[in-house]
Amino acid sequence: MRTIEFYVILKFSMADSEKQPSEEQKDSSAFTEEYSETLTHFLHSLIHQNHFTTNQRNTFTTNQNFKDILYGSEYSEIRQRAIEVYLDSYQTSCATFRLRAEISALEKKAHKQADEITKHTADKKRTIQEIDKLRGIIDELNNKQGLQHLLNSVSSDVHEKIETDEKFRLQFTSDAEVNAFVVSIDIRRSTELMLKARSPKLFADFITTLCGDLEDIFKQNWAVIDKFTGDGILAFFPEFFSGPDAGFLALLAAKQANDAFSRRYRQFRTSFTTILNDVGLGTGIDYGKVHQVRMAGALTIVGQPVVYACRMGGAPAGKILMNQPAFEVISNRYENLTIIDETLISIKAEGDLVAYDVRLLNRDFIPESPSWIPSMSKE
Repeated sequence: MRTIEFYVILKFSMADSEKQPSEEQKDSSAFTEEYSETLTHFLHSLIHQNHFTTNQRNTFTTNQNFKDILYGSEYSEIRQRAIEVYLDSYQTSCATFRLRAEISALEKKAHKQADEITKHTADKKRTIQEIDKLRGIIDELNNKQGLQHLLNSVSSDVHEKIETDEKFRLQFTSDAEVNAFVVSIDIRRSTELMLKARSPKLFADFITTLCGDLEDIFKQNWAVIDKFTGDGILAFFPEFFSGPDAGFLALLAAKQANDAFSRRYRQFRTSFTTILNDVGLGTGIDYGKVHQVRMAGALTIVGQPVVYACRMGGAPAGKILMNQPAFEVISNRYENLTIIDETLISIKAEGDLVAYDVRLLNRDFIPESPSWIPSMSKE
């Protein structure tokens, strides 16, 4: 594949079809220079994500001149690897690439506009006009960043729907109450687990791999990722998004997360000096009304179900504990799919609370699809 083709592939991910460049533009130095920073940023991100071999990484870091990267024969393997990674990502979703470029452009535009304001401080009327322009740019930037955070929190299968359906998108951004199952997962004895690692890097590799598994599991089950906590994850299943079987999907994701931990811990045994027996994920689930809010640009939820899902997340390793509201819904809808035992959990400042230890049986069940899925274009 020719170098310029790689460049055009990257360009196409960040432009609408009607804005794609002509053949003359593809070969022009102006076109090349315009997007050199975007390409360099892309290559840097691939390095940080360990997509290159050590030799490729060393070759790139010793010379970061854009034209060398674009045309130099010694960079052919790096370009080819970048193409492979990019095309794989493109098949999943090109929305995040486009947004990244748009956000970068808006940030530059905001800086230039700020410079314009300083140039016209003596002209009060002109200064006011320039400030209004800056406010508009900042508002647009904030909206783009909010959309980027939202897309990063959900499955790429829904990115197109969120981008093209404003009414659907607004359901995530309004501060109205929504009914949701909240799932909190915590790695039990995580500090001891870290101390048993042969090196900090080996522990980091284990945690990074596990968290990647958890992210995939929850997104595939139509959850919204709220945050990673360092040794766990907080996610929620709003019924408007996850569908009428949001409760089942929450249970399924929790079960699959436990399975993922067991599988990865066994795989990474050589990374630890001692293998702990009673280590694993403690999972808490609650149900009720939560508020979706934006904090620091990111989507998060607040409400009582969040509090008690996190408290139930202090469950013993491998256990999934539900609070009372979640128990009432799950036991009513999925009686034949679960085994539920009443138990107690000790909560600081509250004492012993009744909790429900739930296990999902291996029985065939196809959850009902969310209502928005039929409206997605399937070409």
